[in-house]
Amino acid sequence: MKHKKLFKSFIGIVMAFSFCIPMNASADKVPSLEDIAKTNEVNASKYAASFVGAVYSNPDLQSGDVRRILDENDQLSGYCVDIVDDGTPNGYVVIKFSDNQPVVSEFCVEPNVKNPYDSILERMDVSVGTDVLYSFEPYDYQVYLPQENILVGYEGEAEKLSQSFADYKEQVRERNIEVSAALASRQTSSCTTEGLPSDGDARKAVNYSSLDGWSVISDSYTGTLKSRANLSNNSSGSFTFYSQNDITSGGRTYACSVTALCNMMKYLRDYRGFTKISSSLSTLYSKLWSLAGTSSSGSTSNGSEAPAAKSYLQDLGYSASYGKYLFDWYSDFTRDINANKPILMSYGADFGGSEGGHCVFVVGYVETSDYQYLRVADGWNRTPRYLNYNGYNYTRRDGWAFSVS
Repeated sequence: MKHKKLFKSFIGIVMAFSFCIPMNASADKVPSLEDIAKTNEVNASKYAASFVGAVYSNPDLQSGDVRRILDENDQLSGYCVDIVDDGTPNGYVVIKFSDNQPVVSEFCVEPNVKNPYDSILERMDVSVGTDVLYSFEPYDYQVYLPQENILVGYEGEAEKLSQSFADYKEQVRERNIEVSAALASRQTSSCTTEGLPSDGDARKAVNYSSLDGWSVISDSYTGTLKSRANLSNNSSGSFTFYSQNDITSGGRTYACSVTALCNMMKYLRDYRGFTKISSSLSTLYSKLWSLAGTSSSGSTSNGSEAPAAKSYLQDLGYSASYGKYLFDWYSDFTRDINANKPILMSYGADFGGSEGGHCVFVVGYVETSDYQYLRVADGWNRTPRYLNYNGYNYTRRDGWAFSVS
């Protein structure tokens, strides 16, 4: 069936191009790979705009620049499409591919928000055009500077590779094979379910892959919005959080778990009226760092975040409790967001060829007829973004929902 679908897509593009061929041109001319690549770039722009139109009601939002994303094999693995409002940056949509079909792996639609690659370039003080964009995993973005042999992602400073970029990418390939094998083993195990999207309302995890150069992707999103919700903030739904730049600009060592804790406290203070919480980032960061038992290098043991948050709030005189999710189903998150409960989420995954972990503060969700998205303050950006809950190679996933009064 898939081959028939691709064949139909191929025939469609052949017919489309045939109408553009002059009468004296060869009747058997077919589109080249370059022709198809150009068509796909246009289609990606239209697809992103169509997706945004399905999720948001603002008719002024349009697609802007489209940038290609490569994988560790230097194959096209996705597009990063800017969203603009009257020419002004208003977020972005990241499109990946599964079975040669477009899938939105991440998006953010907020005024003045730039895409993740431009955010990295801005932090590096490097102009666009001197870089090559990569994504070795759906939510892991890298900018590579060939002349300097420097690679930089969301986390950390620019890293000058101690080996060739080719060797680095080979390590990523080998690690991806190991992770895929481990995940396949877990999925067939009868005794291990934690971290896998196994509940009835969670779709099967998406297997992203590079785009077949001969396939033509859709130019329109056919899904619909099913439901959405955000934590209360007594306003329009917009939030502003602490980011990596806020942390490191004060000379502090960046730790994602501590940053997630600070963002939870910032939310409770600024949007829910818990005014005893310190408004000094330096004071807040130091206290939560200590309570979470974070090491000098910025590493925090998974599971230490929730007790730290509870201790901090109780020390201020607030009543605080939390519950840990057993299977971390998507419905756990939506239930508690609807109940206006702040949520910390920690997950383990493969980041650019090595297994690591990250902690975020969950502030909302969007579910479409195709996929499920969590809105998170990721600690890297000041504005929350939506992550496809089904589209990642998780090695673990843990959630804690809080009740505070």
